[in-house]
Amino acid sequence: MNFPRAAARHFVLAALLCLGTPAARAESAQEAHARLYAEARKAWSADPTNPTNVIQFGRAAFDHAEFAKGNSQRSTIAEEAIGTLKTLLGREPKSGAAHYWLAMNLGQLARTKTLGALKLVREMETEFLAARELDKLQDFGGPDRNLGQLYFQAPGWPTSIGNHKKARVHVDEAAKLASDFPGNQVALLEIAAEAHDFKTAQAQIKALSDGRAGARDKFSGPEWQADWADWDSVRDRCRRKIDEFQKAQAIRSKR
Repeated sequence: MNFPRAAARHFVLAALLCLGTPAARAESAQEAHARLYAEARKAWSADPTNPTNVIQFGRAAFDHAEFAKGNSQRSTIAEEAIGTLKTLLGREPKSGAAHYWLAMNLGQLARTKTLGALKLVREMETEFLAARELDKLQDFGGPDRNLGQLYFQAPGWPTSIGNHKKARVHVDEAAKLASDFPGNQVALLEIAAEAHDFKTAQAQIKALSDGRAGARDKFSGPEWQADWADWDSVRDRCRRKIDEFQKAQAIRSKR
């Protein structure tokens, strides 16, 4: 299952200039997330019962797993994070962030499975729903956004939990909670376009275009590179879908 990225974390990277030498090479997204993962894992290892350390490790593990070289490395990263997040939830069952990042890392693990992914999808749903109940605003409406994408991408009944109506409800909610976050706009765009709700889809394309400069400033740096690539790819694919549908309609209307 190709589980979507969640939003990457924002941090500032300083450019290093050395007298008489060229400027340092810019850090790539993969390098940035590898560094953040190493730092978070070190902090967690030093104090594994600290809730902040556990959450930061779970978040960094998800992002780092995006760049895994294969299923073995991805599952190793995800399983360690899953274990420590479940341990934290055993002590603090009301931690919305722990439920959220547990679901996200279950998503990474699901990507490495075939039939075993279906069981993990249901567990992801449970954790996202718990995260939504406890803190729906986290990660720019992340629980609703990712529930929407989960319902959109999963196989439907009776195989799994896929349901496009539920998907639309949740991405609509995410868009209301954080209307200027491109990830929410793109999620709504994709699901609306698939349902041939082109009025909504075109409104999201316009919102993405109108807010692009500000969003690029707000969500900048190498840690956002992969997100922007994903968002632009989905936008362009949906734009083509709308254009093709409208052209086909115009041809039919002339017959």
